[in-house]
Amino acid sequence: MSTKSSRKDLDENKKQILNLLNEGKLITTEEAPSSSNDPSVSLEDKQKITIACAKFCAFDMQSFNTVKGDGFQQLCQTVIELGYKFGELKADVPSATFVLPDPTNVSRRIQFLANEYRLKLIQILKEDLKNVKLVGVSSDFWKNCYTSDNYLTINLHYTKDKKPITFMLSTLLFIDSKTGDNIVRMMKNVLISYEINPEEMHIIYLTESGPHFVCGLKDEVHLRCICHGLNLVLQYSLGE
Repeated sequence: MSTKSSRKDLDENKKQILNLLNEGKLITTEEAPSSSNDPSVSLEDKQKITIACAKFCAFDMQSFNTVKGDGFQQLCQTVIELGYKFGELKADVPSATFVLPDPTNVSRRIQFLANEYRLKLIQILKEDLKNVKLVGVSSDFWKNCYTSDNYLTINLHYTKDKKPITFMLSTLLFIDSKTGDNIVRMMKNVLISYEINPEEMHIIYLTESGPHFVCGLKDEVHLRCICHGLNLVLQYSLGE
């Protein structure tokens, strides 16, 4: 076999492994060494734990390294011991460090879960918006005080069975200049990614009174948030 052919096969193998990792079908083996008392835990069960940890980090906005924290491991250990105490399985109790995933596996699973939930939300919105004539889209910037990165959050609002429904569609890193055109383009691109056509749907936009929003939404139905105005008044008043 030639060197060129071997290198091509190696690159193809690497590509397949990366695809499996990104799809959550393969996990790495970096984990705490098991003790003699740790029972055998199947790969399927470990993947379930990895998914649960990924949801915990995503839903509660926790760091991936949380799963390696002493407090989190003590909590899991207590839950495991209680499960074995009241469960029917009579076997040695595994240590939490043995069954908890590595943070790298958690981070890989996050993207897989995000895509899965995004597809589910698209189907929910597709059904709900069939009977909705008017929706609201609220948006605002926030800044990471440690990195100074700017993020734009886009929310969707509508009513169903006379009850208000709100979904946070996306929070995106905003690296472009904060012009009105750039902001509105990003907002509409997010709506399109959820199969919502902003040119066909009746939309009321709700934002702060910043000039970038006012300028960008000048051709749309645009309401300025009263709460933002009151907050600024209080800040300046108390500051003085």
